[in-house]
Amino acid sequence: MDVAKRIPQEQLQGDVAAALKAAQADMQAVMRGVLQWLSLSGNSKWLLVIDNLDREFKGPGKDEQGFDPQEAIPKSDHGSILITSRLSTLQGIGENLKLRHMGENEAREILKRQAGRSLGGSLFFETPIFALHWY
Repeated sequence: MDVAKRIPQEQLQGDVAAALKAAQADMQAVMRGVLQWLSLSGNSKWLLVIDNLDREFKGPGKDEQGFDPQEAIPKSDHGSILITSRLSTLQGIGENLKLRHMGENEAREILKRQAGRSLGGSLFFETPIFALHWY
């Protein structure tokens, strides 16, 4: 819902915009609309952050509140996705980087190295950042 509200409403499909205005929103319709918007060829400069994905979503230890991040990944080859998690079962999704606890300066250096450019004075980006939280 938070991601959909950050997208310019005139760029959303009619059913997604209607779902956002409904008292009881259809989460699946909203998610489909967001994924569709992220997949548009003109929307290539976005970063989707799926933060704290720490509930097992498959296998024998599956948590009923677990979430499969593949359901929130657009079927396009543009944009960027960052997933933070303590789950070792996510190692098959994209590139993995195992990190230990670190301070802001060290985190900034890792992001700078991965981005291949300077991040400026703060960790704010001109690119839209969508943070999804599941607890």
